[in-house]
Amino acid sequence: MTIADAIIKGTLADVTREAHANEHLNFIDEYGYTPLIETCIMDDVDKAKAILACKPDVNFPDLIGHTALHWAIDNHNLELCALLLKAGANPNAYTVSGMAVLVKPLLRDQKELKNLLIEHGAKLQFANDFINAKMLGHRFELQGFVDIVNAKAEFVEVSLEGFILEFTLDALRKSLHDFRYNFAARQWEKEFVKLRTVMGALSRASKLIRLQHYNVDYEKHMDKITPWIEEDPLIIPVAQEGHALTLVRAGNLLAVCDRATYEHQSETVEETENKVKIYYMNKPWKLTPEYVAELIYVRQIMPVFHKMLPVNLGLQEIGSIPLRAQIAGNCSWANIEACIPTLFYMLCMNDPEKSGERLLKDKNEAMSLYQDWREWDQMRSLDYFIQNFRTADQKHRATIAEILCAILFESCSAANPADRERINKLVSIVKTKGLEYIPNSYLTAYYLHQKTASGENFRKMLKMGADVFED
Repeated sequence: MTIADAIIKGTLADVTREAHANEHLNFIDEYGYTPLIETCIMDDVDKAKAILACKPDVNFPDLIGHTALHWAIDNHNLELCALLLKAGANPNAYTVSGMAVLVKPLLRDQKELKNLLIEHGAKLQFANDFINAKMLGHRFELQGFVDIVNAKAEFVEVSLEGFILEFTLDALRKSLHDFRYNFAARQWEKEFVKLRTVMGALSRASKLIRLQHYNVDYEKHMDKITPWIEEDPLIIPVAQEGHALTLVRAGNLLAVCDRATYEHQSETVEETENKVKIYYMNKPWKLTPEYVAELIYVRQIMPVFHKMLPVNLGLQEIGSIPLRAQIAGNCSWANIEACIPTLFYMLCMNDPEKSGERLLKDKNEAMSLYQDWREWDQMRSLDYFIQNFRTADQKHRATIAEILCAILFESCSAANPADRERINKLVSIVKTKGLEYIPNSYLTAYYLHQKTASGENFRKMLKMGADVFED
């Protein structure tokens, strides 16, 4: 019996015996984890104590940088977290993707766990910078990497692609809630009932996905899950094979919000620009709570959604939403935000008094509302970085300028009058003295060494701003 098997399947005595039989416990086992991490995955405090008694490196990470503390936090085990911190666990440890241990407690609003980590020295700004960089990257469909500053004032690289479905659902619900009470939404007051309905569906979807956890047996929670699924409308969050998508049910209508482009698909330009499809379910009774739960919680292959689902439910395409294909790595955001105009329009489609031109007008209104919210949401997310710039030290200023440069280069156009205000705000920061090397690196690569349309656009935008932060 290996020590990993002792931890997973054996008794405490087995673990103690195998732990003492090893020369040291700072190694990766056959499953890709350290013995201490295995005990945290199994959520077993007694076995963790047995491993800690052998004095392993408490911060020895797994293959993607998760420490034992990361795993204990994911299981929300306060006792185990306290035990690890007492043994010297780093409260500012981070993964290879830059995610600090404090990130999940912040996003899950786990106050006790957050306070415990902060008491032991976890840096709030490090975690917040990671969260806001990831969210900004998704909102502006950015690709690649940016730097943030860790607790030791070192630069840490963060991938702008990929995030956790649980958190994007909640972030979008909160954003819609704040938008509703903002002056920017005043013209949409007559549609607030539909907005509340969308927010309610997002809230239930967030509850559903939280139970998709390796330590949770969803079948034991069906009494709680079933009422959520039976409510209409319903957003079904799906995370399978490293890809996230959503299914939206409203009455006998079902939308598939999957803006990915697959190798087996041959799409026209029109299809690429209208990725979200709305169907009539000829067999709606087959979308039972048990079937929905299987789609969410049981491991599936993507053909289940592309081929089997349409047959099982008798799907007949009756409409689409003009949302273009997502960029790679942005599925957990793109396929959630797509629910907003899609469900809004589906609620209109279910009104028996509406048809033809009226529904076409409703679709345009759904897209206008979506665009207004999206513009407001993007500008608000920028404010976190813009407001922090004045008081930031030089290293933090550099990281802010780096991500704002990425937005300028990838998401703004000098020829678009609607981008002018945003360009002026961003350029005034990226041209700050001492940070010129950041925009200059774009000019060198995309304009001086090889002239490109993107480089020319970037050069024009830099001429539109002015230095306002001279200090």
